[in-house]
Amino acid sequence: MKRKILEVIWAVRKRLSSAARAPLARTARGEPSPRERPDWGNTILEGDAAIGYGYLDRWRRSGRDILSSGPGSASNLRLYSHNAPDTPPATHPHVIVEARDLVIDFGRIGAARELRSRPGYQRVRGGYLDYRKGALVAAATPAADLGPDLFPRDHLRDLFHSLETVSAPPPADRTIEECCLLVAREPREYENLFHAHTDWLSAFAAVRVLGLEAARKRVVMLDPHRPGSLDEVPACLFSGGEPLWRRRDFGSARVRFRHAVFVPPGYASVLWARQEAHSPGPPVGFLQDYGRFFRAAFCPRPAIATDAPLRVTLLVRRPYPGRGPVLLRRFRSDEALAAALRSVPGVTVEVVDPASMSFADQVRLAASTEILVGAHGAGLAHAFAMAEHGAILEIVAAGTSTYRLYGNLAAWTDRLHARIEAPETVGFGGSWFDPDPSQLRDEVAALAAKVRERRARA
Repeated sequence: MKRKILEVIWAVRKRLSSAARAPLARTARGEPSPRERPDWGNTILEGDAAIGYGYLDRWRRSGRDILSSGPGSASNLRLYSHNAPDTPPATHPHVIVEARDLVIDFGRIGAARELRSRPGYQRVRGGYLDYRKGALVAAATPAADLGPDLFPRDHLRDLFHSLETVSAPPPADRTIEECCLLVAREPREYENLFHAHTDWLSAFAAVRVLGLEAARKRVVMLDPHRPGSLDEVPACLFSGGEPLWRRRDFGSARVRFRHAVFVPPGYASVLWARQEAHSPGPPVGFLQDYGRFFRAAFCPRPAIATDAPLRVTLLVRRPYPGRGPVLLRRFRSDEALAAALRSVPGVTVEVVDPASMSFADQVRLAASTEILVGAHGAGLAHAFAMAEHGAILEIVAAGTSTYRLYGNLAAWTDRLHARIEAPETVGFGGSWFDPDPSQLRDEVAALAAKVRERRARA
């Protein structure tokens, strides 16, 4: 009976898991100046046309006012709406909202188990914020077409449906002068590194579209989630280490935000493009720049001598107190795989469970890694920080359909990728992969030869 219960838990969890360069020139009003193309600070690569800087340029050009300030008011809402191609239609439209002099009445924000605009999706008790009418207040005149269809069926539609427009600037208990990035994360997924990267990438995209690289910024988590192990990251990336603000930090206060940016949800990120099909390239400069930006927040790029052994990191998963009773995609024998990898000439191998390390140490290890080996899962998202001439070896369950997220991530950031299939066993306490050590050794040896050539060119 216990085994059956654990198998059901595992099946449910598996199903759920599948479901600063030059800023833009700006006018006195703080809007991007018209120009043929912004100075993104990177050569525009072929892959940028669809999901990189070309996409961001089209997004920037889409901006229009949906609220105009009234007499004696500086309130304004500007909407940027453009869909990344080949992304799930349920996430459309992809929007950034830039607000000036907007009041948020936190006393009108409660908790809910689901989104009003998308009932039934990812239901979690208390997993969402519930916005009652008047949660947003602005002294402004709305555009004629301001309505729910301008926003995706997620927290943004719920949020802006609560907007009230008034004739005079509303009172506030507190005013925040800094530019604030308001981020809402999905319940359950916000502790998953890949999903977290989609949130951070959405914020990075908003900063680039709006030309806010040099602006002093704070991050506001507009969700009810408890503190987690990745909370330090957006503060490091966007606010110079200033602590996050959470919904609970504001109590029931009415807060005036002089400049607020509502960041698209992570599942609107271009990382979800073509998720079920292998997209072997070409490289996307925007994603390469994001990876460098992310890594630089934690460590400089390490120098690697051309004649040094290649550094291989094997990511493993091990049980420990507090991790929970069910652990998926463990390896049947970490030792056998490590021994096979160490038999490859000219490499050094480190075996790590990232969950046992601080996040900063994880990034530093990834930055010096040239071949990253691991089971399909969040740990492979450390590819963003790894050596730019490196490679990913992804191990997936035999005979199953697995998202092509990491193959595409590798191609778009100009890294190599290979994947091998392994039998998967489900049992008490989770599931185990049992890859063939000799196949693993041969795949890594083949990748090592290519990585050495790329290292020499780099």
